[in-house]
Amino acid sequence: MKEHTFAGSGFDKVEAALAAARESGDQLQVGWALGYAAGALHRLGRTSESITWLEEAADHLSRQTGPQSRLAELTVLNTLGQHLRQTGRAEEALTIHRRSEAICQAGVPGKPQELIGLYLAVTRQHIGNDLAALHRWNEAERPLSYALTHFQAAQMPAWSEPARLDLGIVLRHLTRHHEAHAALTAAHDSLVRLNNPRTSEAADHLHQLNRTLDAAGHSTD
Repeated sequence: MKEHTFAGSGFDKVEAALAAARESGDQLQVGWALGYAAGALHRLGRTSESITWLEEAADHLSRQTGPQSRLAELTVLNTLGQHLRQTGRAEEALTIHRRSEAICQAGVPGKPQELIGLYLAVTRQHIGNDLAALHRWNEAERPLSYALTHFQAAQMPAWSEPARLDLGIVLRHLTRHHEAHAALTAAHDSLVRLNNPRTSEAADHLHQLNRTLDAAGHSTD
């Protein structure tokens, strides 16, 4: 394992947590400590460093046994993939999220299927967004639809409505304008009620779609 130092960078607590985890011999907590450090770096805008730490956390957790390690690995992998996508590395992100999908499909002994199903839905939302970032619009629709359906069935609007927005964006790029309009409108209205920060993103896509429809002389009724 790499030795990390945070001297002068305000990471004294992070360094102490990582050192304590190592001293205790609790390898699960070592993995979480690496992940927490990555989160702190990301919040400071040090995304490249954050990705490096997440990669180490994922590697460390992959070598541990036990259901809690698998769940921690899923969390770290999904975050790692998201950061990769956001920095323009969507192909790498897709590979990482496929790893998460494989873990979910294999199941985690001792953990309820409902919980693993939730992880799978989250992972497939990421996969859909990875594919969208690669402009593989046709392929992106199915995993996003899966995520939306799962979150709706679980009555989780804080999760379903961002997924609906993601799906609406894909439908717009597939030029399925009326389906896209319905999805984007519903997502926008729900995100407003939820005070979700993606509301403005939904409004922007809906505005662009309305301009397209107006130019083509199509009604949204």
